[in-house]
Amino acid sequence: MAEFEDGERIVNSHDLQVYMDLYFTHQIMRRSCYQCKFSSTDRPGDITLGDFWGGAEDIFSGIITQKQKEAGVSLITVNSDKGKGIIELLTNMSVEFNWILHKCIDDSFIKYQTGLNSPTVKPNDNEAFREYMSKYGFDAILSKYAGFNLKGRIRYYIKYLANYIGLIK
Repeated sequence: MAEFEDGERIVNSHDLQVYMDLYFTHQIMRRSCYQCKFSSTDRPGDITLGDFWGGAEDIFSGIITQKQKEAGVSLITVNSDKGKGIIELLTNMSVEFNWILHKCIDDSFIKYQTGLNSPTVKPNDNEAFREYMSKYGFDAILSKYAGFNLKGRIRYYIKYLANYIGLIK
């Protein structure tokens, strides 16, 4: 879902899927992401905020609903004593704001958080990707690498309709 300042929301659109497809190729990352010195659990800030990737089914079973999982689960890690104080404050505020805070009792969640394990892996063809973008522009990248063209749009809507009527899940 994409939400804009004027309140407009885009959900399950081809345009949004194109962005997600391109993002997950790891081609559009900044070069520094491929050698990020912060890709570990040893972090300089008091807390770390991020999306909770993977494992939510096991860790949050019986704690949050499927609808809440689909809406998104955030991860907050504590990196200092000051960070502990921030979490205590958030815990006290959680009822007022209808937040669900769940303390993970071990570090099994870390294996799903790739950004806490290692930098993003640079795709082998990343330099060719960047050269292509420099030569032909971003619209050409969208067409070549993310299916932002007529064929890609048709493929997206066929899958969308097949899922909608229950042919695929």
